[in-house]
Order: sequence, then structure tokens, then C-alpha cells
Amino acid sequence: MGSAKDRNWISLVEHVFLTVTSPIFVFIHGGYWQELSKNISSYCVTPLFDAGIRVVIVGYDLAPKVKLETIVEEIEEAAVYIMKYAIKLGSRRVVFGGHSAGAHLLAMLLSSVWYSKLHDDQRKLINGFILFSGVFDLKPIVNTYINDALSLSQSDARLLSPMFLDIKQSGCVKLPKILVVVGQYDSPAFQEQSKQYAQKLQHENYEVSLLTIPDVDHFDIVANLDSDEYILVKTMLEFIKS
Repeated sequence: MGSAKDRNWISLVEHVFLTVTSPIFVFIHGGYWQELSKNISSYCVTPLFDAGIRVVIVGYDLAPKVKLETIVEEIEEAAVYIMKYAIKLGSRRVVFGGHSAGAHLLAMLLSSVWYSKLHDDQRKLINGFILFSGVFDLKPIVNTYINDALSLSQSDARLLSPMFLDIKQSGCVKLPKILVVVGQYDSPAFQEQSKQYAQKLQHENYEVSLLTIPDVDHFDIVANLDSDEYILVKTMLEFIKS
């Protein structure tokens, strides 16, 4: 497998006024693992820049070109690359965020050996994860059109569902804080999955907040991130800087 840099997965959005110690926010787009790209997923860049935060947008290969297992591996590799970059740069903290399928891919990081195998200096930099309207149980999509490109069996779906995977990080001194966010007009399924996954995280002693954003649906919840007046942008800034 080529490196994240070689695959052009990562867009680092720089700004002349940012310092080397500026926090880094990493965003992973949604699209049910088969649509969208990093090139159209920079909603949050301007408000975060204005607040002194460096932004990294992560892309990945899409189904059916690759299997979902491969996409998970790509995100793990990209995350390692970003943490090495953060250490080299001298950043004081890193926060990962993902929407829908992107939230699923972030949650898979917590469900793998990736987090526990980070070096202590890298792990200490991870300030938290923001999971926007995530998909944490893939079983319900197996018998839908979404699965046409994914070709998941029920067994595959369970093995790739953060809801059913071990997230206990043995031996880790510092666990990342988690913000689980869902829209008021998200479907009941998205709302219930966010609630259940937040409860799972709490059970494993993560510091978790579950937040419902009023007057937004599954798409508005991130499309509105271009406004510094948006309540979720204000919440993100507090989360990233705290």
C-alpha cells in the first residue's frame, strides 16, 4: 500500500497567520463510502482559520473501486501520517472529525489497535473526536441500495460496525474526549445510533457528550459549518481549544 501522501489523500489547508503550535482539525467526509471527496468537503475551513486552527481534509478511495475494509485501512494510514506531521510541526493538539460515513471511519480507529499502538507523544496530542451524524451499525444497510457498491454480507457488516467492536483501550493513560452530534431532523435511525454509540463510549469510560443540533438535517449539519454564527461551529471551537 502506498503512503497517504503518495495517494494524495490529504489536503492541508495552510494560512500565513497560523503558528506551528496551532491546533489541527482533521475532517473526513461522508457519502456512504462511495460518493463525495475531500475536494468538496472544506465547509469548516474559514471559521476555523479565523479562530487560529489549521485544517486537514482527508479523502479516501471509494466503493466499489475498493472494499470497505480497504477504506478503513486507508484512514488508519492517513491518521498515522497526520499524527507524525503534527509532532514534526509542533502542534499542541489534534482533533478528528467525520460526517456520516466519515464518522464511521473515525469510530473504527477507536475499534482497532491503531489508537493503542500510537506513541505516547502522539496519543497525548489527540484532544478528541467529533462524530457528526455517524453510521455505527452497518447491518441495516445490507438490504438497501447503499450496499450495491459495498457488497457487504451481514457478517461483514457486523465486523465493520463500531457498535459491536471492542473500544476498550487497555493501558492507555489518556483517552480522547468524544463529541457525538446529530441533527434534529436526522432520521430516527441516525439519532438512535448516535445515542447508542455514545452510551457504549460512556460504558468504556470515555468522556462523551451527545448533542442534538436544532433545525438541521443530515446534510445541513455539516453544510452550515461555513458560518461562524452556526451553533455547531461555536461548539467545535470550544471543543478544539479546551
